Amino acid sequence: MISGIAHVNMLVPHGTLELANDFYGTTLGLKARPVPAHQKNGLAWFDIGESGQQIHIAFGSNEAKSSRHPCFKLESGEKLLELRQRIWEHHERGGEAAPREADKPGGVNSGDQGVEYPQRFFARDYAGNRLEYGRISPQPPLRLRAHLPRRPQPPNLPALPPAPEIWLRICDLAVTNPKPVNITKFPQRHDQVALVRQPPLTLTCRLLRSEALPMFYRNNSFEARHFCQHACPRQWLVAIGREHLRAMGGFKLHTRMSEVFWQGCFERTGLKVKVEVTAREVRGQCPRHAHGRFQTLTVTFL
Repeated sequence: MISGIAHVNMLVPHGTLELANDFYGTTLGLKARPVPAHQKNGLAWFDIGESGQQIHIAFGSNEAKSSRHPCFKLESGEKLLELRQRIWEHHERGGEAAPREADKPGGVNSGDQGVEYPQRFFARDYAGNRLEYGRISPQPPLRLRAHLPRRPQPPNLPALPPAPEIWLRICDLAVTNPKPVNITKFPQRHDQVALVRQPPLTLTCRLLRSEALPMFYRNNSFEARHFCQHACPRQWLVAIGREHLRAMGGFKLHTRMSEVFWQGCFERTGLKVKVEVTAREVRGQCPRHAHGRFQTLTVTFL
């Protein structure tokens, strides 16, 4: 029983094997394979991926504008578009190995049109051989296709970006917390900066990060604790940068130390702030010393 195709033979003019290596090897990305020693000046073989199938190049003449062609299958639509662009650029660049014809990226392919055909395009190599390239989805066996239910085709509607006001609302809901964000953790850890997590939305891509991260600092209130084994908040504040500090505005600091002490600490770190006492005799802020008395400071960035 026939189980597949081992190779397809393509004809090119005599003495043009170097051109075949340029187009089929470099432009199409096929891997050259050794040929029998006594035919090394008259043949060129190329492997098609890891499929075991090959393209064989031999000398001969082609019929002008023949419609006979092989079809190369690509693994994804992105790879198909990438190859189409590469072949078109070689066609535009010209040269002896350049394809004679190539479907322009973004245009309609030169083959028949119909919903039955896969995503595809065509080109002719330097010798006039017609070549098809397509993204072909795997098909179930013929005996099973008749029993598969027909799936309704969704309408081909363009994907529209959300309106600016909707997008801003989405960002606002994703990065705004109902409670103050704690910028210190207990107990103190060497990776204190990494422990203060930013919203997952800001970690998806640079565009979303540039738009959503300022909203995170501007829309939330922040607080820090400095008791016993709590980490100093200055490390985190320096790490986020001055631009985000301006968006943040300030934060509440629960501590046993005085406002004068913290004013000096921030100045030595290079942070210009104004420290004011908001509340004194605050209880219950330290998890290890519930009986202790502390104060709450308001730290405003200048």
